Amino acid sequence: MIIKCPECSTGYNIPESALGDKPKKMRCAKCKHLFTVTRRTDHPPEGYVEFTGAQKLPPEFAFLQASVPPSAKKAPSIPTASGPAAAPPPPPSAAGAAPPPPAPAPVPTPATAAPVISPPEGAPPISDSPAAQAALAELQQGGGTPIGNSLPAETMFGGNSSAWEVEAPMELGSYAMAEEPVHHGNQAVGKIVFGVFIAVVGFFIFVAFRNGWSLSLSELPEQVAFAFSGEAIDEIPEAAENIEVTVVSKKVITSSHGTYLSVSGEVINTNPGRRSQVIIRGRLYDTAGKMRGEARMPCGRAVDDKAIKKTALGGIQQHFSDDGVLHNCVLGPNDSKLFQVVFEDLPEDYTAEFDVKVKAVAAILK
Repeated sequence: MIIKCPECSTGYNIPESALGDKPKKMRCAKCKHLFTVTRRTDHPPEGYVEFTGAQKLPPEFAFLQASVPPSAKKAPSIPTASGPAAAPPPPPSAAGAAPPPPAPAPVPTPATAAPVISPPEGAPPISDSPAAQAALAELQQGGGTPIGNSLPAETMFGGNSSAWEVEAPMELGSYAMAEEPVHHGNQAVGKIVFGVFIAVVGFFIFVAFRNGWSLSLSELPEQVAFAFSGEAIDEIPEAAENIEVTVVSKKVITSSHGTYLSVSGEVINTNPGRRSQVIIRGRLYDTAGKMRGEARMPCGRAVDDKAIKKTALGGIQQHFSDDGVLHNCVLGPNDSKLFQVVFEDLPEDYTAEFDVKVKAVAAILK
């Protein structure tokens, strides 16, 4: 049979033969806790009998006696006192001697009550009735019959202990069940893998959020760089969507006024409706993915290199305006036009590895 220590839950496989009908004390091999085990049985343990009402009960079980039918109860016998034995008749006296006076008749004495006995310290209170006191006295002197599954009578109030109480506890070390090994290393690896998975998912959610919930494998490095660049999130109007922009050339132009970068390409309207006031935005990124410049120009206009060289810094925008208003670039369905974006005053560390990204950021549905 398999048992567990009630203190530390260590399991033991105890053979049936090691347990008798009486309770068995056992000592846990792990925590040294003492506990008692009793084998289940349909019959009373050896040395015990079922209560029928004929046994004498300790006062704390008086309610059992009260539940027995009156016919099964015996009237308690009350001890009575008897007077001293009558004196034998006197021997015949010598002739002529006067007979001695008769002995006075014995005076009957009242019956002596059973002595009041108190239970030891810590025991339950006992009834003061003569019957209860007499029964208790007999139990304390070793009389009475144990009943039910209670302890034998001599153990009721601190008397001699029963055999199973005084016997040495059964040591359980040789019966311990093998514990399943706990692979803490595997648990640690599992936690690390789960943590990495959560971190990766959170990383891509953040990158997608920063890029308007749009991710592309071909542009993933740039999208990651933008996500952590601190730049404002693009808010592209619906009318500017589905306008494709393709870079065709990049050219550095140097003049006495400064250094310029001209980027040109093609714009295609893939929407079914016309678009007007189409604005193209260009952003310049260094090799670390940091944005180093930005320019916005309408499509449909271009400036030659000579005109750029003659333009002072800050004056490039005038080439893309009509009377101070940006040129109106109109694109019909599936229509295409050229565009040009010019960056003024390039960084001193500019190289050909710098990247330029262009896209349509404004348009009006016409």
